[in-house]
Amino acid sequence: MLSEKQMELIQIIESNTGLQFRENPTEGNLCFAQNNLELQDEYKLEFNLADLNHYFKSFSETEISLPKDSTTFWKLVKKGRGLKKK
Repeated sequence: MLSEKQMELIQIIESNTGLQFRENPTEGNLCFAQNNLELQDEYKLEFNLADLNHYFKSFSETEISLPKDSTTFWKLVKKGRGLKKK
């Protein structure tokens, strides 16, 4: 369960990006688009907790800023995901 502060932050990100947060992404063929890492970011409509964690990791030791749009959000998610692999 997410805290009230976390939900407020998520709502701001949703508003800025036009994306919807899905706390518990479902598995299966219907959600192939959301679970496919190869899907181009401009076709993604949702983000989940893992995406949010990758977004925050992308800032390392710099000050975290909220995304202004979905393009910026997914760019930093990808950067954070790459840091996890190193």
